[in-house]
This record gives sequence, C-alpha cells and structure tokens, in this order.
Amino acid sequence: MADALIQDFLTGAEYTVGLIGNPSPGFTVLPPLQNDYGALDPGLPPILTYGSKADPDSPYWEKLRFRRAEIDDVKWSQLVDQSVRLFRRLGLRDYARIDFREGEDGQPRLLDVNTNPTWYWDGKLALMAEWAGYPYHELLRLILEAAVARYGLEPSP
Repeated sequence: MADALIQDFLTGAEYTVGLIGNPSPGFTVLPPLQNDYGALDPGLPPILTYGSKADPDSPYWEKLRFRRAEIDDVKWSQLVDQSVRLFRRLGLRDYARIDFREGEDGQPRLLDVNTNPTWYWDGKLALMAEWAGYPYHELLRLILEAAVARYGLEPSP
C-alpha cells in the first residue's frame, strides 16, 4: 500500500514573503509579492508551472506576471509572523522565500518553503528587493552580510 496526500486545491490569491537575515539579529522583510494569473487562458489552471519558468513554448511563459500584493496590515503581519516562525523551526539560514495561497475562506495556507530561492536578477526575490529600494547588487550584499554575521566574521572594508 502506498501513502498518499489528498488536499483541496487552494483557489485564492498566492503570496510570497521574502526574508533576508537570521533570527538573531533579525530579518529584512521584503514587500509582499502576488502571482497574477489574470492573463492566462481561462482553460489553464492558475498555478506556477515549470513551463512558466523554463519553457518558452509553454502557454504560461509570457502570461504569468508578478505584482506587489495589496493586502491589509493584519494579513501581512500574519504572513510575516508565520514565515519567521517557519524560518526558525526549519533552521533556515540567511534568506528564504515562503509562499502561501488562500483557500476559499480567504485564509492563507502554506504552499511552499523555498530554502534556497534563485538569485536571478529578474526572479521573485530580486523583484521584491527592488520594491524595498534594494537594487540587485544590494540584495546580494544583504544575503552575504547575513551569512558573515551568522558566522561571526568581520566584513572586509
């Protein structure tokens, strides 16, 4: 007998929280990102597929967009609190992206923990950092500084 996991498909908005840093001394929390499936063919499931990331022939390739999420302070605070808690409990280091998707009841549920999200200049982490006022090279600097601090090293001048 094989084990199986069966769960409802979450149909609501999909959010990403970006964290840079470590539990001590703390995190830089990047502005929230929302996946925008509005330009997809209505017959396609609204999911972030492999094709949307790596296959120019995919119907998702040019249709999927990312935008700054417009959520209220309460929901944002809950997402950040849950993300920080997960970061600590999973023993993550230096940076991570935590993805959530709302159910029909409007409550966000954990979708994915990206312990090593891409550093692409046009990826989600870089986009959120840009919204926070950190150009790409500053995002890389923040990640490296988090690692340096975690190891207790002195940064070079």
